[in-house]
Amino acid sequence: MTSQSDSRSEVGPLASETSVDNSNSSDLDLPNILYIQNIPIVSAEKNAELNARIKSINSWLAWELTRVEELVQTKIKSSELPADGSVDSKSRRTAYRHKVVSNHRGGSLWITKSSTQNSVSETVVAEDNINQTVARIILRTLGTDISDSPQVLTVAKAVGASFSGLAQTVQPHVLHLIDYYHDTVRDTIAASIKSFYFKVSLTETVAPAPPPVKGSGILGGIVGGHDKAPAAPPKGKFYKVSVEHTTTSSGFDFDLWDKHDPKDEVRYALGKKLLAYKQLRLLKEL
Repeated sequence: MTSQSDSRSEVGPLASETSVDNSNSSDLDLPNILYIQNIPIVSAEKNAELNARIKSINSWLAWELTRVEELVQTKIKSSELPADGSVDSKSRRTAYRHKVVSNHRGGSLWITKSSTQNSVSETVVAEDNINQTVARIILRTLGTDISDSPQVLTVAKAVGASFSGLAQTVQPHVLHLIDYYHDTVRDTIAASIKSFYFKVSLTETVAPAPPPVKGSGILGGIVGGHDKAPAAPPKGKFYKVSVEHTTTSSGFDFDLWDKHDPKDEVRYALGKKLLAYKQLRLLKEL
C-alpha cells in the first residue's frame, strides 16, 4: 500500500538517490505504460512559448518517473513486489506504478484534477478475437480524445493488440495523453493531461449458445415447410474478456511547477532516461 508520504506535494529529495539500479531494464515494463505528447504546430510568435512548455512537462515527467521508480525498486528489494519477468509479475508492477503516479498527482500543487470516470466492459469472444475486442473497447473508451489524431489512434490499436490470450491474469496498461493547446482567452499555450488505465482480465469459459436458426423446430417446420438442423456450437476456446477502465482528466499549472522544479537534472536522471523509452511526441494541426 502506498503511504501518504509517497504523494508529497513538495519537491523534496528522494529517499535514496542511489538506490535505483537502472543497469537492468528487464523490470521497467516499458510496453505497459506510455506517455503521448500531442504537440501542435503553432505560429512563429508562439513557438518559443510552446518549446518552454514542453521543456517544463518533460522535467516534471522525469522527476515523477524517478520518484515512482525509486519506490518500485524499494518494494522489489523488500520482496513486496515480484522481480521476475512473468506476465503476472509485470502486471503487478505496472498496477503499483500507476497507483503511485495517481497518489503523487493527487497531492501535487501543479496538478489540477477535474474529473475521474470508471466503467467496466465485458463480453465473451473466441480466442482469435481477443485482441480485436480489447482494441475496440479501448478505442471506444478513448473516444473523442483520439478522434482528431490518427497517430494516437494507431498507438491505441497497437496497445489492444498486445494483450496475451494465453495469460489468464489481470493485464494493466496505462496511457498518459498530454495535449498542448492554445488558450485563446489568456493567449497562452496550455496543457491538459488525461490518463487512461485499462485493466484487462481474461478467463477461459464456455462458448456462447448459437443463435436460433430461422425455420427450425415444430413451428419452423410448419411455416417453412421443413425442419432445419440447429446451428452447430462454435468450436475452439472462448474467453470472457473484462476491461475495467479509469479515465482521469487534469490540468497543469506551469507557474506552480516552475516554482517547485528543482532544476537539477541529476535529481531526476533516471526518469529522464525512462521517459526516452516510454514517450511518443506527435505533431498535430491546430
